Amino acid sequence: MTRYHHPTLSASRDHHQIFAPAAMDVTIDFRSPGAQPPIYLAGSLTTPPWEPQEMTYEGEGDHLHFYKKVENVQDGEYQYKFRLGLGEWWVLDETASVSE
Repeated sequence: MTRYHHPTLSASRDHHQIFAPAAMDVTIDFRSPGAQPPIYLAGSLTTPPWEPQEMTYEGEGDHLHFYKKVENVQDGEYQYKFRLGLGEWWVLDETASVSE
């Protein structure tokens, strides 16, 4: 199963993937009703790779928007996923479209 999201992001059950057309800055978003900080992003495009990085957020109450800007993403395929809180609860963006 693959999930797609802008610029062209995809995910399997374990991670998301990004297909970046050229070196550029990419902002990865996460929204889920009731989600509370901290939310972390980890993936092959972060530095160091797969090291969870806390996402910035805005909003209030149960309607928070989490995001992380990743600079100078080179052309290629990247994988990432989100960690909720300080434990080991990893999730995907359920709002992304799905493709086999």
